[in-house]
Amino acid sequence: MTRYDFTTQPNRLDQNTMKWHEAESNPELLELWVADMDFLPVPEIRDAVINYAETHIFGYPYPSEELYQSIINWEKNQHGYAVDKESIVLIEGVVPAISTAIQAFTKEGDAVSSTHQFIHLLLVLSA
Repeated sequence: MTRYDFTTQPNRLDQNTMKWHEAESNPELLELWVADMDFLPVPEIRDAVINYAETHIFGYPYPSEELYQSIINWEKNQHGYAVDKESIVLIEGVVPAISTAIQAFTKEGDAVSSTHQFIHLLLVLSA
């Protein structure tokens, strides 16, 4: 079994990361407001990204049938739920997904509660 290193803390300063931006002027500051990777990527992910970069032209790819089938299989295996491709909506981020859900299931004036003080979510809720 492959062992992964989640203990090495790479220096994230001066890498233009949202999480560590403020800490560039104060290295003792520990930013905990955003989910960011503070450990090295596992070899399989790093290798997959490198392989993709070496074999593809960057652009705007469309979702593959393999991706949809993986989602369908995961839903069935993890939740016993049968979903079809037409029911899957792909969204490129947590905040846009939450925003879409709020817009779909609420109307103006409805109360929306959040347990997180995530600034981008608060902006969505106040819009």
